[in-house]
Amino acid sequence: MLIGRHDEQRAIDDLLAAARRGESGALVVRGDAGMGKTTLLDQAAATGEGMQVLRTRGFESESELAFSGLIEALRPVLDDLPRLPERQAAALRGALALEASDTDVYAVYAGTLGLLSLTAERAPLLLLIDDAHWLDSGSAAALAFACRRLGNEGIAALWATRTTEPTSVVLDGLPSITLAGLTDDEALRLVVSADRDLSPETTRALVELTGGNPLALVELPGVLTPPQRDGRQPIEEPLPTSPTLLAAFGRRLGGLPEESRRLLLIAAAIDTADLTTILRAGALEGLHESHLEVAERAGLVVVEDGLLGLRHPLVRAAIYGSADPVARRAAHRAIAASLADEQSIDRRAWHRALAAAAPDEAVAAELEGVGSRAEGRSWQAAARAYEQAARLTPARGERARRLVAAAQAWSECGRNDAAEPLLRDAVRLGEAPALLTDAEHLLGCIAFLGGRTQESLELLTRAAERVPADDPARAARVLADTVEPWLSAGDTSRAEATAQRAWELSKGEGGSSEIWAALRYGDVLGWQGEVERAAELWLRAAAVSHPGDLRSLCATGEALFSSGDDERASTVLEHVVTECRATGSPGLLPYALHSLGLVEARRGRLTAAIEADAEAAELARALGQPRERLMAVRGLAWTAALLGREDDCLQHLEAAAAAWVSLGRDQNPDATKGMLALSVGRTDDAIRELEPLVAEPWAPADAIAARSFAPNLLEAYVRAGRDAEAEKMLERFEALADRSGRAASRALALRCRAALEGSVEHFEAALALHDEWRNSFEQARTQLLYGELLRRQKRRAAARVRLRAALAVFDEMGAVGWADLTRTALNATGERARRRDPSTVDDLTPQETTVARLVASGLTNREVAARLFLSPKTIETHLTHVFRKTGVRSRTELANKLRDSPDSSVALGS
Repeated sequence: MLIGRHDEQRAIDDLLAAARRGESGALVVRGDAGMGKTTLLDQAAATGEGMQVLRTRGFESESELAFSGLIEALRPVLDDLPRLPERQAAALRGALALEASDTDVYAVYAGTLGLLSLTAERAPLLLLIDDAHWLDSGSAAALAFACRRLGNEGIAALWATRTTEPTSVVLDGLPSITLAGLTDDEALRLVVSADRDLSPETTRALVELTGGNPLALVELPGVLTPPQRDGRQPIEEPLPTSPTLLAAFGRRLGGLPEESRRLLLIAAAIDTADLTTILRAGALEGLHESHLEVAERAGLVVVEDGLLGLRHPLVRAAIYGSADPVARRAAHRAIAASLADEQSIDRRAWHRALAAAAPDEAVAAELEGVGSRAEGRSWQAAARAYEQAARLTPARGERARRLVAAAQAWSECGRNDAAEPLLRDAVRLGEAPALLTDAEHLLGCIAFLGGRTQESLELLTRAAERVPADDPARAARVLADTVEPWLSAGDTSRAEATAQRAWELSKGEGGSSEIWAALRYGDVLGWQGEVERAAELWLRAAAVSHPGDLRSLCATGEALFSSGDDERASTVLEHVVTECRATGSPGLLPYALHSLGLVEARRGRLTAAIEADAEAAELARALGQPRERLMAVRGLAWTAALLGREDDCLQHLEAAAAAWVSLGRDQNPDATKGMLALSVGRTDDAIRELEPLVAEPWAPADAIAARSFAPNLLEAYVRAGRDAEAEKMLERFEALADRSGRAASRALALRCRAALEGSVEHFEAALALHDEWRNSFEQARTQLLYGELLRRQKRRAAARVRLRAALAVFDEMGAVGWADLTRTALNATGERARRRDPSTVDDLTPQETTVARLVASGLTNREVAARLFLSPKTIETHLTHVFRKTGVRSRTELANKLRDSPDSSVALGS
């Protein structure tokens, strides 16, 4: 029975009880070494009556081996692999080294959730993850993704991790508890229960000096001298914190025979508890099982059921930490020699690396192979393998090449802080122009992301100059990446010259260089108002993309969106989303969904935009994609601002601000707060927020921008009676709108002119263009301004027609701010406009809306679960909520209810 930890045990008991009821949840137990994290997990396993238990733990020695922890967790349930969607099953088989195959790491994440969900169908599941700070990055990411996507499967997940060491997994968003020391009374009871022969004085001293650390309270009595035990001598300083406990275990080790210490060192260095494997490695050093008996009697290890267990992680640390480097290398050498099977190739390479006393090309080449095999499965594992390979490489040029490979892998997993110093080392060591180009290219991109624009320009310019004349595609890609830094520096002429040169070099190549060069050159021209030339380039980028490459199709969608072809952009991006869902590959989904959200918002399909960005934000959080999450959250903030949903908007803006900080970057100014102020009728606030954004060089792009602010500032000026300022700005916007040739820009320009001059003719012309644009939200805004004009002209009957049409759209979309403004105008005509009762459909969350639309398309719960990377039980719960909120009783009724919605859905998939 545990002493103390009542609150912690209650939290864990609640988690287990919820799982037995069919609910799911996760809890992170944090604490210093010795605080009882593992004991709490053991207690949970012992009290989890009726629950299946899966368990894994991190080992320091295997933290570099991709998915080693996941293998341990899922090994008992691998028979269920054939029940997963094939894409996910294949990815898991590749990740767990069950077969040789290319591995989509995000499909591994989805497959992990799927396999855990299938397991929980038999009985509630308890997943225990101990020593998470030593878990390999691939396993940690997969298990964390699963925990963030839990719903109603009947799964309880418990993590244990140290507070004093960096953890390999970002557990933000999961509930957590932190273990403090036991109270004095609890500590006293624990000491007495562990050792009744201590004097009262010594017992009280231990309670005081240990800070209530349970392991210290239990272990220190065993290493005290007789005078300390009976209170005749004080317990020596320093205080018995974790380092002292290490020393205490070290003293126990010091009393063992040399052979026992050597065999224990092999056990501490190896990444398994299997006794046969440990003894096979020990035999190569002349060691055998009898050498463990003394250690077992000393209480340092437990041998049971063919497994060797170390009493506590501190024992492992003490064994390994107290050994001299020569002994450690000998242990790793023996382990490597014992791993002869093909499936152990990566483990063998790592142990050979740890056994190397000096640079060794053969060992470095083996580690490079580890990195190559880890690419796509775990970029972090690949990065660590390449980095260690570089350290062991004798030749300067080869070392530089491997450093660049390590940096590129670190960059792939978002760790530019780890990539940058490696790249600088590679530049100092390297001599080959191609290698220096790659290093400085990536360094330049990292510098730009970190806000160091001038440094970025210097690096990227130098990288481009290094590219040989016979490699134009590479030069074009570097130059394309230099365009945004030039724009950020405010030098549009250099940006244009650079983009033009990139385009000239890449034209006709047909690969990714041509796509990105065309996109960036088009962006520069578009920002400068040369919309016709820009559109040609954007359409060229779309034309040369590869239909079978989803990333290329995302670029196509971006290009079509930039060109103003929102309908085709939506079709392409919906196809990407559908393919990602159908193939079980969530990695690209956040980017694709957010891009789709931008398109839907500009089309006025605001519910669809919210659905897309909400799913993108949640998936990006679960997948550990901070940049994509930031973009999606900003999209949610903008859509909430358009709708006048103030609380939602401010909440999303707060989340976006925190995301900027987490990325180490200053927040970019945007028009969201100004849009919100206009939507709720605070005209002066809207002007104050929007005016600073009208400075060059960005203004020319406003006629074609994804989130145009000029028309909104113009409307605010008109509402505030600041006609002179409105007139000056409107002339420029009208010229840009005419040059753009887009119905959307021209409709907005005509609306602004109509409001400024009070012109019925201009309003009618604007509405005619709205019929071509087909954006019901912006059309309703035009109807509102038109109705307000007609009311001022005393044409009340005509005003009511316009205002009723606007109100119907705003109410249907849930645009509460605009609906309130319209009711005010309608009431002023003498017609009493009552506040609309919200539809039950309006009560659906974005995720419930997405589930409803997928179900309405004819998919089963299991098919919907696969597409949304959730479990079937969670889909069932969402669908129950949908039926209750909408009042429907069947899938057919649900399809009929959603079919006539004016706001189309995001990609349903089929």
